[in-house]
Amino acid sequence: MTEISGVAFFQKGVVQRHNRNRQRILYTKPVNTLFRERRVYTNIHSQQSRFKIDQDQIYFGNQAVIEPYTAFGRGTAFHTMGAFSYSWSILPVNTVVGRYSSIAAECRVMNVNHALHHFTTSSLTFDHDHQPFNDYLADHPELQFNTVGQDGMYQIQPVVIGNDVWIGRGCVFGNKGIVVNDGAVVAAGSLVTHDVPPYAVVGGWPAKVIKFRFDFATIHTLMNLKWWQYDFGQFSTVEVQEDIDDFIKKVRTLRSSDCLTPYNPAPLTLQDIQAVTH
Repeated sequence: MTEISGVAFFQKGVVQRHNRNRQRILYTKPVNTLFRERRVYTNIHSQQSRFKIDQDQIYFGNQAVIEPYTAFGRGTAFHTMGAFSYSWSILPVNTVVGRYSSIAAECRVMNVNHALHHFTTSSLTFDHDHQPFNDYLADHPELQFNTVGQDGMYQIQPVVIGNDVWIGRGCVFGNKGIVVNDGAVVAAGSLVTHDVPPYAVVGGWPAKVIKFRFDFATIHTLMNLKWWQYDFGQFSTVEVQEDIDDFIKKVRTLRSSDCLTPYNPAPLTLQDIQAVTH
């Protein structure tokens, strides 16, 4: 188990990175085979890949750790995600997502903030890679001007999404680093500017706590139980629609009877992909 920003993740080797370092990879037949073997899906409702062999390219985060039975339904960027989670959204490659989480479409992270204390709010003062500005300076070598500050992409902090989280459609996350804790729900169309507490239901622009999914005693029990450390196939006595108290009792009984083993699969990493592409 690894703790990141107060959230416990059970993926092997999961880390948090502030940069967005990634590798561009041609989606070849060996890459496709590796994805299939590791049960990492690019279609949520099909085993067929969205990508064309030897034509499409993907972007894989340098530190991405992707467990089996995850699905990326949109985009070409692959970030850390735990087993039984899926995303319909295109999120940065340094995003961290736990297990059993559901991310709807059109969610995104705000881009870099423009400085208010400089003489201009233009990206002239912080973006070294802005091509029109660079070409202007190249076209006028007799002029001198130095941009200052960091590249914008490094000012955008990663989003950390815990386990059993539901993110509604069209949510926007602030760029200063947001943590959506275990069990939380973010209503569709929300602007998330602050961390979301465990099992809170938040919504609005900006998002505020509307309610909690359960009473605090139950939330405390669930946070200690950490049922997402197990693969759901082991919950042999559990009914999916039963009361939360009955669920807790059954999982406790299974665990005390030594019927549960923490799920510990081998994740898909950049090193695995490089091994089949070189």
